Amino acid sequence: MNNCINCSSEPEFHIVAFSMSSVGQLYFFLGLLIIYLMAFFGNLTIIILVCVVPNLHTPMYFFLCNLAIVDITSTSTCIPKLLMMTLTQDHKITFHCCMTQMFFFILCANGEIFTLTSMAYDRYVAICRPLQYYTIMRKNVYIAMATFSWLIGFINSLSHTILTSILQFCYSHDINNFFCDLNSVIALSSTDVTSRKIFMFFETVLISLVQFIPFLSRTYESFLQLCLPPYHSYIILWTTYVLVHETRI
Repeated sequence: MNNCINCSSEPEFHIVAFSMSSVGQLYFFLGLLIIYLMAFFGNLTIIILVCVVPNLHTPMYFFLCNLAIVDITSTSTCIPKLLMMTLTQDHKITFHCCMTQMFFFILCANGEIFTLTSMAYDRYVAICRPLQYYTIMRKNVYIAMATFSWLIGFINSLSHTILTSILQFCYSHDINNFFCDLNSVIALSSTDVTSRKIFMFFETVLISLVQFIPFLSRTYESFLQLCLPPYHSYIILWTTYVLVHETRI
């Protein structure tokens, strides 16, 4: 690593966000605020209903509640800062705030992918194995699935945040995005990020394989019948994520 001013001594990034007139900024602020409040209170309503209504204490609504938490967290990570920047025209963000924003956004992105995978498996069991549904999807099982989703997301997010925080930024501090996106921040680094790309590739492969570990002991026929249908949605989501991820780096 070359010697240059690091983010610890230059503890600010500049988020480029959107360029528009004063009137456009006002309309953008009001529209974004309305959408954010609708998303926040809509998901909050889902969480409250799932918690207080006994009839909704089922695996499907439990995973739906997790998705609502993901949605609230991800939007609250990015939108309030964007609203403040639009209102005050102050596009500066400190290094620590940027890393925090990146951590929670990656956490939510991973949590959403794994939660959707769990929901796909839950719906497959409910439709194709209705008589065995409550035997397979016991309370401790779907709680463990949700815990696993958040734990993997936490570990992955923490690793990316730590590795990004030790990079050096000698040239530009302008993030060409409306929040501290991982790819946008890495693109500013003056450090060689080839090892990061290799890490991301093997991480993607590893996370993909982890999904199938519980089913390795099954026969080929059982694998085709039980594993592939619920996981085709996961494969599509994860493949799209990887393609976009690799293209932007």
